[in-house]
Amino acid sequence: FLSSAHRAEWLRGAADRLLARFPAAATDEQAAILRCAYEFRADVTHLFPHLPDPRSPWWADAVRCLTWSKSPAAGPVLAAQASRWLGSHRGRGRLPHLLAALRGHPCAEAESVLLRAAFGTDLDTRRAATASLGWWPPHDPAAVMRALRVLRTDTDSETRTAAVSALARLGERAALAELSAGLCAEEPAVQHATIARVAADGVSWLWPDLQELAESGDRETALAASEAAAQLREQALGLTG
Repeated sequence: FLSSAHRAEWLRGAADRLLARFPAAATDEQAAILRCAYEFRADVTHLFPHLPDPRSPWWADAVRCLTWSKSPAAGPVLAAQASRWLGSHRGRGRLPHLLAALRGHPCAEAESVLLRAAFGTDLDTRRAATASLGWWPPHDPAAVMRALRVLRTDTDSETRTAAVSALARLGERAALAELSAGLCAEEPAVQHATIARVAADGVSWLWPDLQELAESGDRETALAASEAAAQLREQALGLTG
């Protein structure tokens, strides 16, 4: 068995080894490499100095990976393409992928297009844009908070859920109280669903609540909370943190 230090060292080099294979890999393997690269939060900018070719079968996986691009140009480029597709029918099916990737780019251009898209008529676009808000301090806090509070009352349940999670990521008390109530629910199904949601939606404000639940006398609850806390840790520090 590998020691924790050797495991961490192996993990740190795994993404580079995978990406080095990408140019010569078959199409199916390229898609698998990109899915792994996303989990490693690897920067794939060198593979796609411009946006990936939309004709590529793994286009969505490549765009998803660009969530973690460290290039200061990535956010504005993704936002510009999203803005172009937002005003046309041509890229409507692909637009949610671009909007989802913008969660990793705290630039004004990203915030602007996300706010526009969050009030669009297409349901998938609205959901993706709402879910990508609140991952970084807003450039225009008043506009973002106002938009999310409106979206919290949306007719679509997934949009409402995404808006509450975004507000919770930004520390809004009402949203945090709503999620805290779910963590304390007497119904195990509700409690476990909320635990999973807090982790998946990156609500780090509730990390202490998860750690407390990890000490629960109920084995299933303790395990779910421990795994959720570990997921939040990975989101903050990466797999090798």
